[in-house]
Amino acid sequence: MKKMILAAALAASFITGAAAAETYHTYTDRENRFTLSLPDSFTVVTPLRREVKLAAVRPDGKVCTQISEEPWSDAEKKQGGNRLLNWQKSYLAALAKDAGISRLHHELTVLNGRQCLRISYTCTLPYGNDTLALYVERIIFTDGDKIITVMNSVEEKRKEAALPLFDTIAGSFFFY
Repeated sequence: MKKMILAAALAASFITGAAAAETYHTYTDRENRFTLSLPDSFTVVTPLRREVKLAAVRPDGKVCTQISEEPWSDAEKKQGGNRLLNWQKSYLAALAKDAGISRLHHELTVLNGRQCLRISYTCTLPYGNDTLALYVERIIFTDGDKIITVMNSVEEKRKEAALPLFDTIAGSFFFY
């Protein structure tokens, strides 16, 4: 019963926009060499895919953070120029072809002294007999022969309340 009350309180505080008042802790992954601030209300879960190094969700399941690391493909390694810009061009082209993607925004920026690509969009997915609209934010870094992605997602209708939380997570992400 206490867990249900706590979950309801967390959900209610999130819905009313209290996400900015969230308390955080530092999550460090020495094996994969990264650190970030995670909300205390998040639970770290076992990732479903090998390339996902961290998956964390709010107990109500409405907000998710994920860190993934993928190697460059052989074709990407052979491309000249800035790999991040090359990757940006092909990734944005793929998203533009997806009918379920809308409100696509992107920018090159710098977080914690590293150049990155910040992409946000709304993704509409089938969910049983209904559809679910998710707001997704991806921050993509390059590191040698790999791409590191910080992904945050939330139901579209809860986006505004989640943005301060997303900014804190993204702004605290550091890899070494």
